[in-house]
Amino acid sequence: MEEILKIQKKLKIWVILGLALGIVSLPLFTDLYFIRVASMIGIFVILTVGLNILVGYTGLVSLGHAAFYAIGAYGTGILTTSWGLSFWIALPLSVALATLLGILLGIPTIKASGIYLAVITICFGLIVQLLILNLDSITNGARGIYNVPRPSLGGQWKFTSEVSFFYLVVFFVILTILSASLIIRSRIGRAFMAIRENEVAAASMGIPTTYYKVMAFAISSFYAGLAGCLYAPLMRYINPDAFNIGVSIDMLIMTVIGGLASIPGSVLGGIAVYVLPEYLRFMKEYYRIVFGVGLIVMMIFMREGIISIIDRAFLGIANRLARKSGE
Repeated sequence: MEEILKIQKKLKIWVILGLALGIVSLPLFTDLYFIRVASMIGIFVILTVGLNILVGYTGLVSLGHAAFYAIGAYGTGILTTSWGLSFWIALPLSVALATLLGILLGIPTIKASGIYLAVITICFGLIVQLLILNLDSITNGARGIYNVPRPSLGGQWKFTSEVSFFYLVVFFVILTILSASLIIRSRIGRAFMAIRENEVAAASMGIPTTYYKVMAFAISSFYAGLAGCLYAPLMRYINPDAFNIGVSIDMLIMTVIGGLASIPGSVLGGIAVYVLPEYLRFMKEYYRIVFGVGLIVMMIFMREGIISIIDRAFLGIANRLARKSGE
């Protein structure tokens, strides 16, 4: 069994390297539209990884996560257009604001959980969207913010083209995956999983459950704010419709479809749920029905997410290779 696991690990490493090479060379084989789609996939991967830390690893439900996404996007948009600040200054400020509000939203987890927590997060998302709509002097209301500038680095490296901005998104996606993986493998991640399995038992073992639940909200909102900071200059135009409750539900679907409590699953979920509708648009008004039915079928037959099928496939291949090497 140990040999099979070693072969499985090697297979995963080779697949990851192949995917990395494919991503880096993607602009050579596709047009600008699909490069922008790839950038959006990267942004949703960041969102899904962050939400999986909260939902998958800690067991806390959030249906208002688009609010933090909006805070990152509007923070960057306002600071770079109205205040004239650099993207590299606007990004940490916007992410810090999203993280702070995540901490404040995490405080009610002391008293609420399950469906009650879900309702609280929905209300938070609605409040943020209403504030964006009504603070017209700051956010431009329903008109949105136009001409959000794309960043440059040192005056020489300019991320104005779709290709260069795509590589910037890839850089932040890699940082997100690596940092989230380190968090999950640390004492913090183990505390998150203990709370998910049994909060009472975790508390009896000396784990400060309230502290770690608030931390989970903070980390998750940090990543959502980061995704928003990238979304604003990518699209160069933001409005409240891009951050409604439907976006929060899409994030949750990506997390569940990919695989709860799995960083690779978050990546797969972000890719699948964003790419599939793009390839179903030829069906016009029926594509949403087909997409919805497809999600239902996936939930019935793949309750552990796409990542479970990938893991079983790797295990099967590793088993065959181990048998051949034994012969």
